[in-house]
Amino acid sequence: MLKKKLLANKWYILYALAPIMFVVGTAITLQVHPIQNPSIMIYGVTSTESDKNDGFKFTKMTLTDGRVIDRPTMADIHEQKLLTYHNQDELNHNLVFSKSMLN
Repeated sequence: MLKKKLLANKWYILYALAPIMFVVGTAITLQVHPIQNPSIMIYGVTSTESDKNDGFKFTKMTLTDGRVIDRPTMADIHEQKLLTYHNQDELNHNLVFSKSMLN
C-alpha cells in the first residue's frame, strides 16, 4: 500500500536522493570548512602548566604516577601511552585540549 502511494506520487525519488544529498553536502562542507585545529583527549594527566608567552603551549604535564613531562609533544604522548586509559584513576584524570597546545 505505502509503496504504491510512493510510486504514484513520485516521492520515491525524494526518498532515494535524500541520503545521497546528505553525504554530498557533508563532503562539500568538510572541503569548504576543514577542521583546522582538532582536539585530543588523553588520560592519566593530573595537572598541566602552560606559558602564555609561548602561545599557550604546555610547558609541563604531570601524570597520575608522578612522572613529569617537560614540553610534551605528540611523540611523548604516544610513548607514555596516554591516548588510552589503563585503570580507573587514569580514566578519572582525562584532559581534552587542542592539538596546537603541544610543542
